[in-house]
Amino acid sequence: MTKQKYNLIFDMDGTLVNSAFVSVIACRELARRWGLPDRSAEEISGLVGYADDEFYGRLYPELTREERLRFAAEVESFENESMVGMGSKLLYSGISELLESLKCKGYYLAIASTGTPGHVEACINESGIGGYFAVIRCGAPEKVKMVREIIENGPEGSWLIVGDRHKDSDAGRANGIVTVAARYGCGNPEEYAAFDYGIDHPLELLDLLDVLENKGSV
Repeated sequence: MTKQKYNLIFDMDGTLVNSAFVSVIACRELARRWGLPDRSAEEISGLVGYADDEFYGRLYPELTREERLRFAAEVESFENESMVGMGSKLLYSGISELLESLKCKGYYLAIASTGTPGHVEACINESGIGGYFAVIRCGAPEKVKMVREIIENGPEGSWLIVGDRHKDSDAGRANGIVTVAARYGCGNPEEYAAFDYGIDHPLELLDLLDVLENKGSV
């Protein structure tokens, strides 16, 4: 059987970009300005990866939806300013090497993120990884449809999604593709258990792909 490469879809926050520490600083600073309760770093980072409405709804349920939208916009502006000059430091260790290796091996790469277009654009531009990806989709509150559209408009073949949250494993399962948990990200053991496979470091994905592809799984 001819070995065939998977087409790969990546989540962004908690999988490629380690934006949790920026989100913690921004949320706590804006909460101080707004006179809101100070949430812990663990509470904030534990919600990174959720779409804004759910993220802020869980973090500050006392706010109305209109207030959450204004608060979210101010947090995003603060985050974007804080990321300037960080470059590849925004990425998890090993991501740059992983993407370069996948590019050299000829893999088709895509991003599916529930982050806002402004947030995703800032992370991609500052970290410098945009050139590795054939398509970047973002801004939708759920991921199933985004992943389906990437698959329908992408090359033929088998697909695999890498992420750290239920929304990633759910999107993969709903579209009948292999799911891989980024266990170094912002998820938790219960979420990671919902994936088909798991990696503890980005570069482990290369070995996993070799195993899956040599098994004739694609």
